[in-house]
Amino acid sequence: AFDKSQAKDRVFEIVCAALLLRTILKKMTDYPLMSYRFGLHQVPRNEISNTSKSEYISDAILLSALAQEGQISVSSEVNQELEDIDSVEKSEQSSTAVTALSTTGPNFYIVYGVTESYRNLIEQQAALIFSNR
Repeated sequence: AFDKSQAKDRVFEIVCAALLLRTILKKMTDYPLMSYRFGLHQVPRNEISNTSKSEYISDAILLSALAQEGQISVSSEVNQELEDIDSVEKSEQSSTAVTALSTTGPNFYIVYGVTESYRNLIEQQAALIFSNR
């Protein structure tokens, strides 16, 4: 869970960071395979000052459980921020498990990737990071 108080492209940057992490984890073939899923949700601006954001964090965790291994699941709110960005490849999903989410719904979205130019940049960054380990 994250706040959206930053730049307009903040959500896109976070999605790209998750895709970068996914790419790096796939390159780690000399380590035991690990299972991972990503769930992205955001805290509304008027809730940022609240000390307890546990409902939003719980929903981000539940969103990750709705994704398949290696996938990125995003809330309806995150998807709204991605609507104007044509560079994201995603699809709308539904599940009865979404009813357990208390701060989002009724649907969620799976982000499959980004357009080729961004994908190439992510691959280059992953190669650079991976070569420095």
